[in-house]
Amino acid sequence: MHKEKKKTQKSTLKQVLEYIKKYNFLLVLSILFAVVSVVLTLYIPILVGDAIDQIVGPSQVNFSKIRTILIWIILLAMFTALSQWIMNAINNKITFQVVQDIRQEAFEKLQILPLKF
Repeated sequence: MHKEKKKTQKSTLKQVLEYIKKYNFLLVLSILFAVVSVVLTLYIPILVGDAIDQIVGPSQVNFSKIRTILIWIILLAMFTALSQWIMNAINNKITFQVVQDIRQEAFEKLQILPLKF
């Protein structure tokens, strides 16, 4: 039974990938924005560490360097949020289009079936 379920899942995945194939460009864009988002998300803690390194001790704080780093953190956080928003919008577009394609194909098949079916 486990083997049959796995075979069914593979078959379903292949069918879905066939529908998604038309939207390869959007899929590549989505992956690109996901990579940008991950890289920036991982880079921000490095910048926080750099800002902490500017605090040597009491009265030994490089405020101008910390300010510059904080501005970069804010800019990167905003760019990360924007890239995640664009990625989600692209994913929603792909999902909507695939569902629409599946529905249209189903209705086309229903139109040619005999009434007694």
